[in-house]
Amino acid sequence: MCNLCKGDDGFREDLILHETDYCYIMANLFPIGVFSFLIITKRHISSVTETTIEEEIDFMSLIKKVSSCIEKIFNDDYNIFINKGLNAGQTIPHLHCHLVVNSAQDGVKIMRKKLKHEIKEEELEDHKVLLEGINKL
Repeated sequence: MCNLCKGDDGFREDLILHETDYCYIMANLFPIGVFSFLIITKRHISSVTETTIEEEIDFMSLIKKVSSCIEKIFNDDYNIFINKGLNAGQTIPHLHCHLVVNSAQDGVKIMRKKLKHEIKEEELEDHKVLLEGINKL
């Protein structure tokens, strides 16, 4: 069972913000910051080394699009990272990339701890608004 695979128990379809042929963008159920996005491959793989060329292009394209939205809307700093393997912090063995907006007061410190709550409905709505223009990019 994988809660990042569509159709599996625990998968939260309501968190999907945008979908392509090979990947989707989701709001992070347990956000690392105020805005915490996940880029996830639809196919269950655990590493970037397992991607097809189509998945790789789609995955990177979505990272670029979300980054562009973050830069245009927040004009702020952000982190992009992928954890591979348990020792690197990968808690779900399904390839996904984190994009986390960091405000000036948070800085890199926010990467050291996860928030202690599930994403709230109003936070999810804010994520959706942020990415409304993604199809225009």
